[in-house]
Amino acid sequence: MANRNLIILGCSRNNEQYIPHIQTLLKSIVKYFKSYEIHIAHNDSTDNTLALLTAWETKDDCCHIYDFTNLITKIPSRTQRLAYCRNFLLSKVVRSCKNWLLVLDMDNVNMSFKGFENVFRVEKKWAALFINQEGPYYDIWALRTKEMNWDCWEKIRNAVRTGMPYKVAKEYYVGKYQYKIDPNAPVISVYSAFGGAGLYKTKYLLNSEYIGFTNGNECCEHVSFHSGIRKNGGELYILPSWLNATPSEHV
Repeated sequence: MANRNLIILGCSRNNEQYIPHIQTLLKSIVKYFKSYEIHIAHNDSTDNTLALLTAWETKDDCCHIYDFTNLITKIPSRTQRLAYCRNFLLSKVVRSCKNWLLVLDMDNVNMSFKGFENVFRVEKKWAALFINQEGPYYDIWALRTKEMNWDCWEKIRNAVRTGMPYKVAKEYYVGKYQYKIDPNAPVISVYSAFGGAGLYKTKYLLNSEYIGFTNGNECCEHVSFHSGIRKNGGELYILPSWLNATPSEHV
């Protein structure tokens, strides 16, 4: 692992209270790598986020901040905006067999990691590993498996249109899948996942891009990105022993 270089990408808006925790988290991770870069796209915070990010960039030569002022006006859709920022950050990534890429959310889900060192112990050949949660696994929108290869919110919209109550539809297509995954379980093969953090081998990223809006609706931007990785022959897994928090607002 000493020969690996780590590239870290994050999108940030109104994350003031979490930035110090993210900095501490990343310090604990970059020690496993020969070198690292941090690239963060920021837009339109109404708190002190940009000031904290700018101070971080000033103190760490490996940290680079890109500010997109008024992006929320130009791109009102949240997932489309995230896709735009993530694709911009991807342009900074050198796709090499020596480079690994960590994409992470910069909010309460990633106040800390547990078990990151287990990524180096995975025996299967992988292109991407996704984090698990200490509580119920929450990120059903990004999740795609052989058995559940559909957009949960599209299913909910269609069910509501045919008369199913919203709460019933949400429980049927989201809630029942948000169960706790045993941290001691083996890796879980998926078509897509996220959960706040994903670790990628950059050699599999050619022609992969984030798409956050399709057919007149927002969609999870990670799904298209992961589809590109699979087209490049990459295998994707949830790593149960790598853990972050379960945000209460998402379950």
